[in-house]
Amino acid sequence: MATTPTPNMNLPVPVVGVEPGPQYAQDVNASLNILDGHNHTSGSGVPITPLAMNINSDLTTNGNRLTGLLSLTFTPQSVPLPGISPDLGALYVAGSDLYFNDEDGNQVRITQNGAVTGTPGSIANLAPPASASYVAADSTFVWQSDANTPAIMDMASLILRNLVVNSFGLSIFPPAAMGADYSIVMPTLPGSESFLTIDASGNELATIPKSQGITAANIANNTITQQQVAVGLGFVPTGAIIPYGSNIEPVGFLLCLGRSHLTADYEALYWSVGNAYGSSDGGITTATVTGGSNTITVASATGFAIGKHIRAVYNNIALFPIGTTITNVVGTTVTCSENALDNGTSAECHAATNFNEPASGLFIRGVDNGSGNDPNASSRITLATGGNTGDNPGSYQADQNLSHTHTDSGHTHQLLNHSAVGTPIGTTSTGVLESTTPTTGYLEGTSIQSGSANITASGGSQSNPRNMYAQYIIKT
Repeated sequence: MATTPTPNMNLPVPVVGVEPGPQYAQDVNASLNILDGHNHTSGSGVPITPLAMNINSDLTTNGNRLTGLLSLTFTPQSVPLPGISPDLGALYVAGSDLYFNDEDGNQVRITQNGAVTGTPGSIANLAPPASASYVAADSTFVWQSDANTPAIMDMASLILRNLVVNSFGLSIFPPAAMGADYSIVMPTLPGSESFLTIDASGNELATIPKSQGITAANIANNTITQQQVAVGLGFVPTGAIIPYGSNIEPVGFLLCLGRSHLTADYEALYWSVGNAYGSSDGGITTATVTGGSNTITVASATGFAIGKHIRAVYNNIALFPIGTTITNVVGTTVTCSENALDNGTSAECHAATNFNEPASGLFIRGVDNGSGNDPNASSRITLATGGNTGDNPGSYQADQNLSHTHTDSGHTHQLLNHSAVGTPIGTTSTGVLESTTPTTGYLEGTSIQSGSANITASGGSQSNPRNMYAQYIIKT
């Protein structure tokens, strides 16, 4: 045989030394023509492997279909591709979901949270980029107005049920008569159990801890009258100290045990009593306060520091809202978190991060208030470090007895073995024997009987009336 065929393209290869020259040239030419027209299909060259391909730009199929694919794997994009050329008619993955950009430039989200999204037509006007999907893993419908952007729901009443079979429902209704649309904004989660309020703009707030109770600062003037309070209900203001017949600390009160508390935990109580019963880090001074301003001038800034709670009182009126804190201190100028409610010259001013409750085991005495009923009011001392002195709540006075004398009701001394010189004529009004010779008269004798007057001691280790124990509690 003058030629042998190749295995892949059946090319006629001349056998060297066998095929004559002219035929050899013809076979070589035939083989070159076949090579020139090969396309690597079966019988037209060796198939191209993936390793032989280095695709580094867009690859077109010239309008032909890709068939016989096992799967198609995408490189995820960080955000959906823009709906413009060359990404019109494109199928791709953004994030973890499948998208399709149609020829009109709409970015159609096909999957969401592990499920197929709602499709246009299944929900009226649902069109990209909006989507609706169901997540089977946690039984959740997800509605979005845009990629990763929640959608607003407009509906009638809402029925909430537990995620169990045949659960009863909780219905939420709007008011029956509404003159206009309005919004209610839910509150942020409070740090402790708190009262819920809502303002005229629909903002719900949970800024008043239950432990502080409702104080005067939370009630508008003249909105609650004596007649409106139920008979027997009463009203206990924050800071009120009352006897209490139990060792169990009641809700809304503290047992008076002399303990220290953070002002942040009992803002209303600190607003009421301040450092009266002591404070390990507090300061007490006088201040000039201007209503509507958040800066004050203090006589001394000792104990005043950023972050501490502050309260000021002038003519028995609180000058700052509950919870006011110090935001800056420069010399004797103190800046507060809230504006002052009124003016005050030489106002009593306290600041602290912790303060004491009243101590136990002491009788309570009314403040003198300049009445003179306590002549020692000005010398009263602090009950604990950092507390009030003088004619103020919380000041302390040690026990004492009123200055007094004990009078001898009368006794006699007997003169023994005596004789009179001169003629006795009687005695004086004080019992002295008189003589007719006043210049020389005298009594003479050998001795006078000795004697003494004794006042018997009585009493115990303290001065007290008959009493019965009870706890004192203070309203928070």
